Amino acid sequence: REPAAFAAGTRISEVEQAYASKAVAEAAGDTIAAALNAVEACPKPTVAAIEGACVGGGVGLAMACDLRVASARSKFGVTPGKLGLVYPAGDTRRLLDAIGPGATKDILFTGRIFMAAEARDMQLIDRLVEDGAALEEARSFAADIAAISQWSTRATKQMIKGLQSGWSDTDPGAADLFLQGFSN
Repeated sequence: REPAAFAAGTRISEVEQAYASKAVAEAAGDTIAAALNAVEACPKPTVAAIEGACVGGGVGLAMACDLRVASARSKFGVTPGKLGLVYPAGDTRRLLDAIGPGATKDILFTGRIFMAAEARDMQLIDRLVEDGAALEEARSFAADIAAISQWSTRATKQMIKGLQSGWSDTDPGAADLFLQGFSN
């Protein structure tokens, strides 16, 4: 049986209760942010297998992963604007890093739902597969990654993160990662 959703985010009917006060909203936001930050900070590559709805917090979870595989019938959207809310900073940053400001604004300003083919075109997902094949493809993707040096994979993940956060080509952290490869 095909799953109905990767992660559909918070149920709109539960938003009022789930975020009943600023303190409750802050505690819930902190818990969710810590979980997503842990996925993002995992030293090993992470691959999301997306079947069905990937909306709101589901997009946040998918973007915390390094790579994303989605089936053709998957649907995406980030809808807090429809509720008078703002998407959290960490989730917004991940979108910006992956798809740039124009597509991020499109998604957040409109709150529209769109299909996986458009998600691929805007680079929200990395691979698009037929319906029901996302998990199989994600496992294959992970096997390809696991087939190479795991030190290299983790170091490359660090290098990319460092460059995204402002390392220059001659940054000591970048140079150290490069040179460590010759001693492993």
